[in-house]
Order: sequence, then C-alpha cells, then structure tokens
Amino acid sequence: MVKIRKRNIKYEQVSRPKKKYYSFLTIALLVCIVILSYSTILNFGKIVAYQGKIKELKKIQIETADKNHSLKKQLDDLDSRSYEAIARNNLKMSGEDEVLIIIQEPEPQNKKNKKEKKG
Repeated sequence: MVKIRKRNIKYEQVSRPKKKYYSFLTIALLVCIVILSYSTILNFGKIVAYQGKIKELKKIQIETADKNHSLKKQLDDLDSRSYEAIARNNLKMSGEDEVLIIIQEPEPQNKKNKKEKKG
C-alpha cells in the first residue's frame, strides 16, 4: 500500500500593511473606472453633436453647389453684347476710339440757396 501524506495547508493571513495597500489599489481602480466611464459618456455626446453638424454642413454644401452651378449657367448665358451694354449703361464706360460725354442736370435753385445759407 501506498501511503499518502496529507499536508496541512494553513492560509497565511494578510498583514495589515498589505490590506491597506490592496484597499488603496481597489479605491484607485474604482476612481479610474468612474473617470473613464464619465469621459466615455461625454465623448459619445460629442460624437452625436458632431454628426449633426456634419449633416448640416453637407446640406449647406449641396445648396451652395447648386447655387454655384446656377450662377455659372447664368454667366454662360450672357454674351459679350450684354457685357458691353452693362458697361455702357451702368458703369458709364466707352469703347475704343469713342468719347464719352456725360450731361448732368443742373441743381434746383432751392438747394443752392440752402447750401449758401449753411456756409
């Protein structure tokens, strides 16, 4: 027969300094978990807000592209004659070998009298 010896294993009690150390580590880990979970919640909130802004900016980009396209189409529709008419009528410009004479209407007498009285 084989004799089996039983060992009496005594669990050593953890000393007081180790208990304090483990307690401190547990509290520190709990604080870290709380901070990480709080920052994670804030980051998810920021992600949602930024996605909303991205959608809004894409919408504005599409509207701007449409407006830009319509303005380019209007530019293409204008021909050089209309440019010349705008230059002559609105900007008071003249072409080569032309002299531009601008006739101004005289001011009414009432306005001249008021200016002289003020001066």
